[in-house]
Order: sequence, then structure tokens, then C-alpha cells
Amino acid sequence: ATPQPMPLPPVVQAPPRQQSRFPVLALLLGLVAVAAVAAILWVVLSRPQPDKPYQAGLACFQRDDWDCCIANFEQVLALEANYRDTAQRLDECRQRRVVETKSQDVKDAWSEIARCEAAEDWDCLREKSYEIATKLDPQDQGARKKFAEASLRQAQAVMDDDPDTALGLMRESKGTVVNIATVLTDQPSAGLSVYCPSKAA
Repeated sequence: ATPQPMPLPPVVQAPPRQQSRFPVLALLLGLVAVAAVAAILWVVLSRPQPDKPYQAGLACFQRDDWDCCIANFEQVLALEANYRDTAQRLDECRQRRVVETKSQDVKDAWSEIARCEAAEDWDCLREKSYEIATKLDPQDQGARKKFAEASLRQAQAVMDDDPDTALGLMRESKGTVVNIATVLTDQPSAGLSVYCPSKAA
């Protein structure tokens, strides 16, 4: 008889291998981290940067546009309080604006003086020249002379009717050098002789 082959032992199947959850969790954590970094970068990059208004402020400074200069440098400081030399430049722009404004005010006052003088409006001439000499530009000797001249001309106009007022006007011009002969001889008054204000009591 032919020998029968021995039967093979039954195949033992291994239990199904459970999928590990750790790779999925790591992937999720990675995605969250990437999203967080992207959000931070978006916030940083989308926030206005101080260099742009700083450069704009420098451009305004170069063309003497002080209002523009001040506006841009103030914006820089609002973004970053200690950005470069912005604070110093802002102070300089403010100072230059004050000087320029005062200079324009002086020019306007002198234009008014010319108009008042042409109209022989001595009260107006005294007011404008006094404003320059005491407020806008105390070093302007021309304004002081105009004030003294206007005071003398007013004194000349009121001398006959009000000598006391005329004397007070003369005293106001005391110490100021004017061409008194020209002032008083243009329209001589019967009650007024040539007067030297520097010797007025």
C-alpha cells in the first residue's frame, strides 16, 4: 500500500494588528503648529511697519513740509516709541514749523504796515509795528522805528487839540532813532516844534 502523506498542521492566523493612533495624533499636532505659526506671521506681516512713515517723514523734511513731516513721525512713534531718531526729528519739525509760521506772520504784518502807511492810517501803523516789535520779532529795529514814527505823526495830528495826548505819544517813541525832521516837517503843526523823543521826560 502506498503510504499516505502526513497532513500539514493547521495554519494559525495571527490576530489582526491594531493600527497605532500615535502617527495620526502627531500629524494633527503638526497641523496645529503650522497653523499657529502662519497666524503669527500673518499678524506680524500685516501690522503697519514704522519704516514706511519714517521714510515719508524724511521726504517731507527735505521739502520743508513741516505739517506732513510731523504727521508721519507721529505715526512712527505710535507704532514704535523708540524707533531710530524719530523723536528728535519730530521735535525739530515742530520747532521749524513755529519759526516758519512766525516768519509768515511777520511778513503779513509788514504788508499791513505798508498799507497803513500808504493810507496815512497812523493808528494802524502803530498797532502793526508794535505787534512786530513786541511779539513777532523783538529784534526788528525797523518795526521799532515805524512805531516811533507813527507815534510822532499821531502826536502831530492831535497836538493843537490835545497837547497831553500828543506828549504821551512822543514819550512812547523815546529812545528810538527816527528821522524826526522828516516826520514833523511833512505836515507842520502850528503848536508843534521839532522834538527829540530821546530827551522826553
